[in-house]
Amino acid sequence: YLLTTTEMHRYDPSNDRWCTLAPPIAKLPEAHAAQIGSNTAAVIGTEIFCLTEWYGEMLVYDTELDRWRELPAWGQPETRSNNHQFMEASTFVLEGQLHVLFGYQNL
Repeated sequence: YLLTTTEMHRYDPSNDRWCTLAPPIAKLPEAHAAQIGSNTAAVIGTEIFCLTEWYGEMLVYDTELDRWRELPAWGQPETRSNNHQFMEASTFVLEGQLHVLFGYQNL
């Protein structure tokens, strides 16, 4: 699968070509050099979970149905101190469960 901010494609090795799939239903974050190593998408089974550019929203792509759906938003993460600013979020799967890791910057 190849996922951009506005497009979704899948490689078909039997026909040696890329197929265009249903596009995301909300804008996904753009990759930045400073975020190499950050993951805004994770896979569990036949579903691909993607953070939107607002990070408080999650889209889910069903690879079998070629369809997107939006999960309920949880809002922006809050800080416990006024000395921190929310910067980025990453997703990962651990023991079959989706986790979101939030990063903060000291002000």
